[in-house]
This record gives sequence, structure tokens and C-alpha cells, in this order.
Amino acid sequence: MRVISRLFPLLFLLSCAVETPQTGDLGSFFPADMTGEKDLPVAGEVDAGAFSCFTGVNGGEVELSVAGQVFEMSFENLFPGEYVGNIGVHLVDLCGNEVRRFASSDIGSYAFHIPVPLEGLDAYFEFPHVPEGVDATDWAYEKYPLFREFDKELVGDYVHVNLRVFAPNIVAIPLNVTKQKAELGYVQGTLYEWVTYATIAGAAIESDSGTVWYISEGHFPDATLTVTQSRGLFLIANTTPGPIRIDVTLPDGRKVTRSVLTWPLNSDPRKVITNVGYPILPE
Repeated sequence: MRVISRLFPLLFLLSCAVETPQTGDLGSFFPADMTGEKDLPVAGEVDAGAFSCFTGVNGGEVELSVAGQVFEMSFENLFPGEYVGNIGVHLVDLCGNEVRRFASSDIGSYAFHIPVPLEGLDAYFEFPHVPEGVDATDWAYEKYPLFREFDKELVGDYVHVNLRVFAPNIVAIPLNVTKQKAELGYVQGTLYEWVTYATIAGAAIESDSGTVWYISEGHFPDATLTVTQSRGLFLIANTTPGPIRIDVTLPDGRKVTRSVLTWPLNSDPRKVITNVGYPILPE
């Protein structure tokens, strides 16, 4: 299977073999022993040694090619959104080490190489930030929340990761509707098909922390809904900060699970939002 995009002039330098997940967890950024039935620790109690961190690489390594696009999602164009350029991004491992800093191109694309351990790298993308060379007075980043994006597992030879910047009103309205508390975590999720990025409707979401909400066709959280709608969007409000487990029952009856980190909403001068891209392999 190969992924080819005219948006990426740099991609001729990259290997385009799409890696399938290494485990049934479909892209979990956590070891298997953290996604079982036992209680998950809060962030402050997690032993950094439990994660695969950039500075803790031992033994074999591979050169991972990372490419993707940055989209801005608005009510007018909710999915997939519009390409947004010159967004500064940090790639940070779960031990807090900055792995890579980069900015999307004028057409929203990015591509780079990083060494990773054979078992993969536990990390998230953090954005937006002021790109180098752009004066803060010319960049309205302070109007946006700080997104921390978990998506496909950083493992293998090549991975394609789309990053989603949500327009401020898409964040503000759900925060009010769900009565999100400042000291608790908040998750925005998109359920999509691994290769085509087609969103998945009719899936039921469960979380071991917080309250699950589904986004209606009218773009608002709806407490009466019990499954994802056509855009595959869901929220988990008022989670315990730290690792949480998200379980999905797909329309075909398959069950998948993954874990991500959340932070207190007001743990940064900007609101901190955990974005979760939840990729599902086709049958």
C-alpha cells in the first residue's frame, strides 16, 4: 500500500510504505500493561521509564519518515478543514523532551526524518506556536488554544499524520455546553479510516474517565446521541488529568482501544486541548 500526494514535493525523498499497527491497540501511545483493566496512574505518578522516550533509545533504531498536513477546522468547513500554513509545531515525547520543531509550509504540508527505537516513539504534536522569523504581533496564536495531538503511532519506516487546528469558536461552544472544569482534562476526537481518512459514523465511544459527548450534524455536542455521526467527531469532557483509556465499538461490532494523555484545561496560559485522531484499519 502506498500513499502519494501532490501536496508534498518533498515526499519523493521519503519511503511511502504505510505501516500497520504493531498491536491490536491500533496506535496506542502506551505500553500494553497500561491499557488493561487496572487503574491507570495520573500523570504525576507515571514512571518515565515506562514510555519509549527520545533520549532513552537503546539498541536498534530506524529512520522514521514523518509527513502530513495541518488543517484548520471551522463550522464552515468542519471536515477535513482547510490547509493552514506557517503553523509552528513541537513534537514532544512523553518524558517532556522536544524531539523536533518545525512549521507547516505555505500549503500546510510538512515532512521530516527522525530516528526512533524499533518499538516506536511515544510522543505528541503540540501547536500552534509562533514560527521562527514571524513577529508575535503579526501572529494571532494567542487567540487559539494549545493543542496536543495524538494520532498514529510513531513506529516503522513511514507515517502520515494530519494535524487539526480547531477554530476558537468550535472550542469555546463545546466547553460551555459540556460545563468543562478548568482543573480537569478535555479531549476532542475524530474517528477515521486508517488509509483513506474517511470518517466513521455509528461507533460507540467509552472512556474510563470523564463524560463522552457526540457532535451532531449541526456541529454541537448532543447529550441525546449514542454514536458518532457522519463526521466521526466526539468529545470527552472533565477527564482526570493524565492517561485515559478510550474504547470504541465499531458499527461492525469490532472493539478497539487506545490511551492518550490529558492535562488540566488551564495548565497553560492558553487552554490546553488534547486532540485524538483515532485511526481504524479497514476490515
